[in-house]
Amino acid sequence: MIESPGGYNVLPAAPTRPTTYVTRRAPRSSVTRTKSWLGLVRPPKEPESRLRDSLLYPLWDTPGVSLLIFLPVALWAASLPVFGLIPVMVRGLALIAVMAPFALPMVFVFGLVLGFMLLCLGRILVSSARGEVDHPRLPSWDYASILSGLGRWLWSGLVGFALGGLPALVYWMNCGDIDLFDRVVFAELLALGAAYSQMALIASLLHEDFRAANPITVIQAIRRVGWSYVRPCLMTGAAVVLALGAFALAYNAPDPLLAVLGLWLFWVFLLYEAMVVLRVLGLFYRRHAAALGWFPDRPRWGA
Repeated sequence: MIESPGGYNVLPAAPTRPTTYVTRRAPRSSVTRTKSWLGLVRPPKEPESRLRDSLLYPLWDTPGVSLLIFLPVALWAASLPVFGLIPVMVRGLALIAVMAPFALPMVFVFGLVLGFMLLCLGRILVSSARGEVDHPRLPSWDYASILSGLGRWLWSGLVGFALGGLPALVYWMNCGDIDLFDRVVFAELLALGAAYSQMALIASLLHEDFRAANPITVIQAIRRVGWSYVRPCLMTGAAVVLALGAFALAYNAPDPLLAVLGLWLFWVFLLYEAMVVLRVLGLFYRRHAAALGWFPDRPRWGA
């Protein structure tokens, strides 16, 4: 690990060309080896190189197991009233106006808990990009940090939607009857936006700067990593499809009690696969850091 006055470098060794981010000292390994085993499964001694090895990442340390136990409960409690409002909203705008004084506080609380989850996932990405085996420390409950973390994720999603979602919407409004060719075009446009959003999220989280999600930085990064970027994109896409399927099963459960239980199981499943996805994305950056040429300090929120 390379220490500096401003933080920690993402790479385990100094880059091959000069950088203006930090002043470096003698390089040391950035891999944090686990000294004690406090999780449900034994962690590896070095960062894993295969997806199947990362599937157990949420279970091999105390912070990861704690997240899986407590955070889904908080998400379930905060989201249950919000999702209960969905049938009310579908019935008409008049009911929405009546329920607004009650709905807004519920949505605000749910947004804070969701932002805390995204803050935890961002720390997983940063620690994985640095080659750490142990889970990062859990963040403190700080409103400014939570809202800032939520904003990074929203911004990455918005720029991806602007790149792929808006063209898909315009095409849908003008294509007429939808056939197989139109579905292929929709899929390609949405995949383009999702691929951009994913790289934009990595850049904005590692650089702690919304401006890092600009098209020049993101498109250049995708070009540098080349076809190797297809695998993490497919992994993320599969995770999203599985998450949507799990939510559909919970929301359409025939019994209200099953729906309530299914919502909790949905949050457990979503958090588990999100931790795995962010772990793989962080390790993907670590393997291609030299090609990307990003050498930022460790973000203050990811300490």
